[in-house]
Amino acid sequence: MRARSTVVFPAESWKRLAAHMGEAMSERMGFGYCGVAGSARERRYLVREMDLPDDSEYANQNEVHVSLRAEYAARRAVRARDCRAFLDVHSHPFSLEPAPSWTDQMNAVRQHEALRVWRRGLPLIRMIYGAGGAVWAGIQHSPGGPVKPVDDIEIAGPDKLIRVRPCNAALLPATLDRPFDLRTREVMGDAGVAALRQLRVAVIGLGGTGSVVARLLAGAGVGELCCIDGDVIEAHNAPRLWYYTADSESEPKAVVARREILRAFPDLRVEAVTEHFPASRAQRALSAASVVICCVDQRPVRYALACWCVKRLVPLVDVGCGGRKENGRMVALGYQVRLQAPGGPCLVCNGLDTRDLGDPETTGMKRRMRYIVGGEEVAGELAVLTTRAGADAVDVVLRYVTGYVPGVPTHVRGEMLNFRTIDAGDAYPSRAECSLCGTGPNSIRGTGENWPGGEAPTCAGDFHDTADD
Repeated sequence: MRARSTVVFPAESWKRLAAHMGEAMSERMGFGYCGVAGSARERRYLVREMDLPDDSEYANQNEVHVSLRAEYAARRAVRARDCRAFLDVHSHPFSLEPAPSWTDQMNAVRQHEALRVWRRGLPLIRMIYGAGGAVWAGIQHSPGGPVKPVDDIEIAGPDKLIRVRPCNAALLPATLDRPFDLRTREVMGDAGVAALRQLRVAVIGLGGTGSVVARLLAGAGVGELCCIDGDVIEAHNAPRLWYYTADSESEPKAVVARREILRAFPDLRVEAVTEHFPASRAQRALSAASVVICCVDQRPVRYALACWCVKRLVPLVDVGCGGRKENGRMVALGYQVRLQAPGGPCLVCNGLDTRDLGDPETTGMKRRMRYIVGGEEVAGELAVLTTRAGADAVDVVLRYVTGYVPGVPTHVRGEMLNFRTIDAGDAYPSRAECSLCGTGPNSIRGTGENWPGGEAPTCAGDFHDTADD
């Protein structure tokens, strides 16, 4: 399979870039300092910071050519030594199908050679912004070397995940409508169905909630599904796992989930990973995901996953269920679904309790740390509760990816004793001082980065965020 490449922008950065490029009839330039995530099979270039020169910095600027004065160009080249990929964007204001000219090719060679003085092997991401928002995009690893087309541009914001397909990207393979797609298309339209088919979702935890999530995503028509869980099926799972059969006990949950999903949807791409996050194989599988759904009930794992996703500009949906008793009487029963997306509140600001975090690979953490504080914790959840929670989590994903209805809640609370579901997002804003989603002077909102300088956010306990390969 050919390696894929995706360039990921925070929505705020893309909005600034589009406005900068589209408001002038003369060519303009923009630069991005990028991180890199993913594997050799699926490389994701993360635009951490946009640098948009003022018109006074150009040596030449007209309808067909633009260049910076030497002192301003040199400053950007030196700045690039702190990143893992450098993005160069310029506009072709009158081109509906932008493509590099001979002058563009020569300038790219000179620029790449200048960058190599400070950072050898630095990838150069070239992007040309045309009229009407059309984009040409490619990646070069050596001056004058071959240009590999960028497959996708993802724009991740607090309420929407948008894809822009570069005009030079390879054509997507033709797909046939499945009979059950017709009803989905009636609700979401052609654009919504297309967005789902391009989506890769990773589900961590294939228990009662995760099994529902995986099944509903498969039926919704996502393009690829990754099931991650290191546990095996046990008899007590029977009421809550949709894929449970008596002869599947002792088999890995992820493997059985994959097998049963493929029985229903044989054309779906499904990967099974029989390791817990943050094991290395689980991280490699996650690195290609456009959206992650967390269905585990250990707070350390959820916090570590929140840190992992925010640093890679990957939207995360966290879902969990629980209840408690006092004097033998049920006083709380419900679930929550929380969305952590670039530009929005992180999981901690969204209510995740980070007290007494321990090793995220330790099992049995929920009872010991009293996941729901006060009273006697209920050790299990009803199948109807996990099903409702899973359905709401998938609905948040569908709204976020397709925009088929306005508004994406960032915090959904299901209070089942009162038999109601409420949107509590307004009660959980980002905190300015938060290292993951804050708006402080050294923080890039929604990226988990302090740029330039500053310390990276601290993960839970003994968890170490391993470098991407």
